[in-house]
Amino acid sequence: MPPTEPQVPTSPSRIPPSPNSGNRSIAMASLVIMVVFLVVVSLLAFHSTKKSKPTLRASAAAPAKIEPAAVDISSTSFTPMTISVKVGQAVEWTNMDTANHSIASDTGLFKSKQILGNNDSFSYVFNKAGTYTYHDDFNTKLAGIVIVK
Repeated sequence: MPPTEPQVPTSPSRIPPSPNSGNRSIAMASLVIMVVFLVVVSLLAFHSTKKSKPTLRASAAAPAKIEPAAVDISSTSFTPMTISVKVGQAVEWTNMDTANHSIASDTGLFKSKQILGNNDSFSYVFNKAGTYTYHDDFNTKLAGIVIVK
């Protein structure tokens, strides 16, 4: 019997590659690239969505301010005597007279809390549609109408 060479154990680096090992490496690299791509796309989508939401909210949350409608008070009349406003709009009465005045709703809905001297004002916000009549407590001949639409 011829002498045999001693068997050297095969180390992992000496194991011959299997025919499918190249395909596994390509599949693993493809998987990693796809995961990285999805993460980047997700972050970009989240970032762009996050930026646009405050702009939409800010424009929706900022309703246009409605200026109060003005009524001047004199010794002989309210000017204008009849005024139309929108729901949520205020009417501001200003005493342009030297005599004192006090504004009050005919139904008790509103009343100036103080006596209005010269250049003093009182305002009331009308939150419900309807027709509202009012008068001056010091001169009941002074009367007016607010129409709320």
